[in-house]
Amino acid sequence: MTSLAFAHPLRGEAHGRLDMIPYGRLLDLRFERDPDEVRIVMPFADRLIGAPGRLHGGALAGLLEIAGLAAVIRAQNDVERLPRLRPVTVTVDFMREGTPVDTHAAAEITRLGRRIINVASRAWQYDRSRPIAAANINFIADWPEALYLACPIAATAAAGRSLNTPSIPVSRNCLISPAASPRAVGSLPWRKGAARK
Repeated sequence: MTSLAFAHPLRGEAHGRLDMIPYGRLLDLRFERDPDEVRIVMPFADRLIGAPGRLHGGALAGLLEIAGLAAVIRAQNDVERLPRLRPVTVTVDFMREGTPVDTHAAAEITRLGRRIINVASRAWQYDRSRPIAAANINFIADWPEALYLACPIAATAAAGRSLNTPSIPVSRNCLISPAASPRAVGSLPWRKGAARK
């Protein structure tokens, strides 16, 4: 879900469109940035209507998730080396009906860990103190180097050393490539506390 094409404008530009995200393009999202936060704006369009005269809940949930993602990307120190962010829990509370006007959203990070990131997003229309929807989102951050740290063979190969070194324990579970999924790394026996074979 993380994209450098999405991250660079959030760091360098004061405002812009979010056409680099397909759902952002569908919702016609744009962003406004100030030193404290990034606000995402969803202009009203007839295609966003769910029940007559009301915004569709899915459009609001997507807006809140993208606002949360923008906050997490903005909080990262190195925009060139981003984790792959995946939302694992998105809980949306719809507080008021969304009327046919522009909707704004912003998010704040409540916990910024290396692996788990918790975000609270709020969407409003006329008055920021009266949100129409709120979301609590938990993101999992998959860092690229996690694959190397979990497996001595992958770390050795990444360092350019020979894999035939006898001091490196060989395990079928450890023969992973740098492009392997994080789930493969999590299945390594010593990652779960089991003894090495």
